[in-house]
Amino acid sequence: RGIIRELKAVLDNQQVGQKVVNDELIDLKTQIALLQSSNEPEP
Repeated sequence: RGIIRELKAVLDNQQVGQKVVNDELIDLKTQIALLQSSNEPEP
């Protein structure tokens, strides 16, 4: 029973870690989009 509990804790931690990574990727994409739009020559 202890092993199952440990496995569940590991999986929960992985889900949390995955969410953090996803949030960081979204932030990066946003920053890249802002950079690209600010680098375009103004008409």
